[in-house]
Amino acid sequence: MENIDDIDKPPIFHRDEWIGRKKKYSRKELPLFVLDACDVAFAIPANEMTRFPNPNIAVTDLLKQSLPPKSAALVMSKPAAWFSNAPPQENIDFFDTRPIPDDDFLNKLLILAFQAWLDGAQSIMGLGILE
Repeated sequence: MENIDDIDKPPIFHRDEWIGRKKKYSRKELPLFVLDACDVAFAIPANEMTRFPNPNIAVTDLLKQSLPPKSAALVMSKPAAWFSNAPPQENIDFFDTRPIPDDDFLNKLLILAFQAWLDGAQSIMGLGILE
C-alpha cells in the first residue's frame, strides 16, 4: 500500500487493497483517495442525469415536475439487506414511479452505503417492499 501522506505524489486507489477485505472502517479514518474512489463509484452515470431536473431550474418550474411519490409505509427490512454484491440487473425506468422510502430510512442507507461498498456491494435494491 502506498504512503498515504505523500502530498507531491498522491496515492492511487487500488480496488483489491480496499474492497472486500472484511475490514470495518469509519469515514474519519480513511484517506482522501479512498473517499474520492467512493464518490466516483457512487456517481450517477452521465447518461442517467437526464432523469433529474436541471440544477438551474427555477423553483416554479421544479414544482411543475412530476416526482416519484414519497412512501409513508413502514419498511420492515433492515437497510443493510438492501445492498447486494451482484451488479445491477434491472432497468431503472421503474424508479420514475416507485415510491421513495421516508427520510429516516434513506439516512440509514446513506450511513451504511460506504461500508457496504468497501465490503463489495455493487448495487442496491428495494426488495419490492414499497411497491
